[in-house]
Amino acid sequence: MERRSFLTGLGTGAATLIGGCSNSLSSTTSPNHLVQLSNQRATSHEVVVELEITGDEREYGPKTVVANSQWDVEQITSTGELTLQVSVDDESVLDDTHDVPTPGENRTSYAAVRLESDGEVTAFVEEED
Repeated sequence: MERRSFLTGLGTGAATLIGGCSNSLSSTTSPNHLVQLSNQRATSHEVVVELEITGDEREYGPKTVVANSQWDVEQITSTGELTLQVSVDDESVLDDTHDVPTPGENRTSYAAVRLESDGEVTAFVEEED
């Protein structure tokens, strides 16, 4: 069984995960929250992501996420509590709930899940500066 860890934090270095995927907000009242999975491992994995926000359930996958690649799963544009469940190769590796932030004008936020090269799974929520 893989070791799992969950990290919640804010840091400017992680903003590079979404690269050119950020979009400007026209209003400060609407979130622009990207859910992204990054595979830092040397092998491909079958991934299923389940999201629930304010009672709306969505499932993505199974999707083969190749080695050293990322998958922009969903762009969330509504406020509320987001539950994120991730399974890798039919094994549940993450079950997290967080509030979708409403960042200021011209800012985005994201929930990043990483399949680390050492076998761990890390996740965090970040607001882009």
